[in-house]
Amino acid sequence: SSGRDPPPLYLVIDFGKPNETFTPHATWGSKLAATWVKQGKDSTTILLQSAIVDDTGSTTKPHTDYGAPEYFVTKLEVPHQATPDAERVQVTVWGVNKTATRLPETMFVQFTPDTTGASPMWEMEKLGQWQK
Repeated sequence: SSGRDPPPLYLVIDFGKPNETFTPHATWGSKLAATWVKQGKDSTTILLQSAIVDDTGSTTKPHTDYGAPEYFVTKLEVPHQATPDAERVQVTVWGVNKTATRLPETMFVQFTPDTTGASPMWEMEKLGQWQK
């Protein structure tokens, strides 16, 4: 294949999920389960454990029926002193024990920084590239 040909029909049908109607659409939030803080010499590390919960607050349906990770761990590393080389809050998110399903799904991380300060420029590294 030249790479320009359309994908084979079985691929679109099997993985594209066109006109998939048997799975009800769901939008759920998350619930914070635990927090750990470690203050170091140059920075403070914060670990947050959270899980996707359904409308009743249960993690069972999102994880078991829809394939959501059992829980997430978010690591924030905040430097104590801002310098040109260390004006960063480093954020890492891990999804733990993701259930395999063949259902279409989407997850995202939302971060809404305060941009009203004296230096409102924010950048992030995403998949090895810096985004402004």
